[in-house]
Amino acid sequence: MKKAFTLIEMLVVVGIIAVLASIVLVTIRGATDAANATKCMSNMRSLFVAADTIGMDGGSYPLAGPCIRKSKGENSTIEPWISRDHSEKMIPCYGTGSEVEDRYAITNGSGGVFWRALTGNESAYNCPMFAKDHLVKRKCKPLFSYALNAVVFQSDVRTMADSFVGVGITKYNEVDRADRKVMFAELPISQSCGYDPLARPETCDATLKPDVGNSKWQGSAEAIGFVHQDKRKRYYGHVVFVDGHIEKFMQPPASSSLKEAKLTAHICSGDDVAFDENGYRLVAEAEDEEK
Repeated sequence: MKKAFTLIEMLVVVGIIAVLASIVLVTIRGATDAANATKCMSNMRSLFVAADTIGMDGGSYPLAGPCIRKSKGENSTIEPWISRDHSEKMIPCYGTGSEVEDRYAITNGSGGVFWRALTGNESAYNCPMFAKDHLVKRKCKPLFSYALNAVVFQSDVRTMADSFVGVGITKYNEVDRADRKVMFAELPISQSCGYDPLARPETCDATLKPDVGNSKWQGSAEAIGFVHQDKRKRYYGHVVFVDGHIEKFMQPPASSSLKEAKLTAHICSGDDVAFDENGYRLVAEAEDEEK
């Protein structure tokens, strides 16, 4: 007669299976996180190509926010890369609750131009990690999870003959640091930093508005988001620059002098920043300290 397994032997087998299962789950999760980060970078590349294509083909880059153009005594509104709804209200990242209004904001006006430049690729508007967090909180898909730098683009990339009032007016030319000035950045989520667009709807728009003490930029400052985790469980976020290259920015530690808002302001303006164990510092300030 065959001998049955003892209770201790069964517990040992169950324990071994549990350990192996946990290892497999960690591996799968790591692979999923890496895949989501890769998808996010692919999205940002698509956003850059769309904006660059519009600028090169039509002579006008998409704006980060609504802008009023004054020319020969007549005013006209220039729509941003994500437009407004039928009632002329800006669309937050969590949408209006109306699929008709949300789709109108993406496919109408300048938003429509950007939509067509993306060949109708709706998935490019959202980072998978942000979308996952949004679905948990709002039970619906977010409209977008990226923001465009307000100080990069003007309506006419070749001239500055007209005056502008609004967001997104700084002249872009050969003097600007295309390799250091951010174009698109991720929006934050609450798990990774103090800024949460879902909890602070006044900042949840498609525009990075750096808070640099300049009255030209109205409203609350939007900070870049750190929505991904590396193998050491540190949060980071992706940023695509005006020249098209993508960098990974780590979340500033609590000891850092440059928190999310200040860091955003500097990379929106094209300032050099460096990261070490103490957080971010302006390169110019570090060089002055070394002299």
